Amino acid sequence: MKKTLIVVGIVLVVVLAIVAILPGMLDVNHYHDRIQAELQKQLGRQVQLGQMNLKLLPPTFKVQNAVIGEDPKYNSGKPFALAQELDVEVKLMPLLHKEVQVTSLHMVHPQLELIRGVDGSWNFSSIGRQEHPKKEKPEEEKHAIKLDRFVIDDGAVAITDQQKHQPRMEYNHIDMVLKNFAPDKPFDVTVSAHLPGAGKELAKLDWHGGPINDATMVSTPFEGTLELDQVGLSGAQQYLNSKALAGTDASISGNLKFKNEAGKVSTTGTVRMENVVAHGKKLGFPIELDYNATNDLKTELLQVSNTLVKIGSAPFVINGTVNESTVPAVANLNVTTQNASLTELVKLGEALGMTLSPGMEPSGRLSANLTARGPLSGPAVAGTLSTSQLKVKGVEANSVLITLNMVPPGEDVVKTLTGRITVKMDNGKLTGVDMAQKLGEIGKFTGTTKVADGATHVSQLTGTFDLKNGVANTNDLKAVTDAGTIGASGAASLVDQGLNMRATAVLSKQSSQQVGGNSIGGLMTTAMANRNGEIVVPVLVTGTIPSPKVTPDLTAMAEMRMNNLLPSFSNPSQFTEGLLGKGGAGGILGLGGNKQPEAAASPQQKGSNAASEAVSGISGLFGKKKK
Repeated sequence: MKKTLIVVGIVLVVVLAIVAILPGMLDVNHYHDRIQAELQKQLGRQVQLGQMNLKLLPPTFKVQNAVIGEDPKYNSGKPFALAQELDVEVKLMPLLHKEVQVTSLHMVHPQLELIRGVDGSWNFSSIGRQEHPKKEKPEEEKHAIKLDRFVIDDGAVAITDQQKHQPRMEYNHIDMVLKNFAPDKPFDVTVSAHLPGAGKELAKLDWHGGPINDATMVSTPFEGTLELDQVGLSGAQQYLNSKALAGTDASISGNLKFKNEAGKVSTTGTVRMENVVAHGKKLGFPIELDYNATNDLKTELLQVSNTLVKIGSAPFVINGTVNESTVPAVANLNVTTQNASLTELVKLGEALGMTLSPGMEPSGRLSANLTARGPLSGPAVAGTLSTSQLKVKGVEANSVLITLNMVPPGEDVVKTLTGRITVKMDNGKLTGVDMAQKLGEIGKFTGTTKVADGATHVSQLTGTFDLKNGVANTNDLKAVTDAGTIGASGAASLVDQGLNMRATAVLSKQSSQQVGGNSIGGLMTTAMANRNGEIVVPVLVTGTIPSPKVTPDLTAMAEMRMNNLLPSFSNPSQFTEGLLGKGGAGGILGLGGNKQPEAAASPQQKGSNAASEAVSGISGLFGKKKK
């Protein structure tokens, strides 16, 4: 037994010596052309190999500066693969009989070109497949590529999509291991990318699939998982190729599972973004995604089902489709949320490039049910928004209900807003103006008991706004306030916050009596009161939304007196009520009284004179002169 062990030990020493010495004694470049030809047969591509060396365990030819050619069909002008070093592992026994059978390839620092043709096929799908007459099929099968392993170490991958006319994009620091690849057999792939950054910065894809469907690549069955472990968004920008992410960062972790059945890839999983920074500003809250979608690779239609996006504490549920076969992609999505934080949503909007006027700073809670149809970058939006405890510069409200129907905006969202919005606000106030005080100043009311607080309290406000390029026009705005009912029409700009509106305020009968009397307030009651005893004050509203300016509308006053029509407290926008008394306030304003006309005048002259005298009289009532 002891002698046997000694013999075995001697044999092992000899074998190891041979293994160590033989590679240096053999000039493996004698096999250069044979190995190059064998690789060309197995790959079905032109192959060029540089200087070669031999390693025996396992039998491996180490090749410098290897080049694998491209399929002529794709005509890219670049080879399919370049490698600084290529290790070609072969079977030992065939090699002893001067045959070369490749079992694995290991590429160090390669550059690969992946191309999707106009017909949807990929250039790598033809590797190992050669066109042969039917009678040569056994030979084709003999030389079809079969690899135990194909390894890429720190490679760069460039992708060109000719079908979607997308430019070439390059991705670096890619590692890949492909196992058990053979025609008509399933195989495994593991791909990982190490990104720059302070975290673990690892993205890893485990993929099991096959056999490859040559007729329709998208029908190749597969399933797998994608793991993201503290991937920095700033470091991933080279992979995402998005200019919109400039100045944006986050740490992304998550796990996604996917499965392809007959060209339909279902994907489920969760992704979490922490330490989110947008345009150099920290959001201060995470963003989470609970994803559930199916992508039809044949029609390029993405079906999203009950996908939950949580922005801070605000949950959004998304359902619908995205058609990715067009450029840009077209969306048909429904988005709902309940009790979302407006403050957090405004910060997110700023992260996406949206801007509000300085000092707006909205806060409160938002619920929404919206549909988005059209280009994914800027779809048409319709539906309802409701807020509670709303605060924004110039406005506070217990609740606001907005119904909107907007067309797709341009790149500058605010300046291109176009569509229709209806508004209903309850229990709020306009913090930039005290209408009761302003009306008192205009009408020189007396007897009012209201304590001014610099705001206009609104029990209800309704109206419809037609928007065009960020300017909202209305002709049915109505508000019930502590100053009376107000009907208004005109324009408000969302671009510069400017106001240009005409409004009519009608005091209730009780308020009218409180401010009436024998002073100028009494004259105002007689001059601009309807038959219900309600004071009517037409005004102009200018300035800005946060700081409006209210002045008397002398022209409207003249028109009301001339036409003997005044609105009522219940409907301040409709001039249906006649003036108080038979002669109205004509005697006071010098428009009638007991004076008889010297000669008859034409209807045009009557209207012209009446309007002129009305303006003059009302101007005098407010302490102004008008020629």
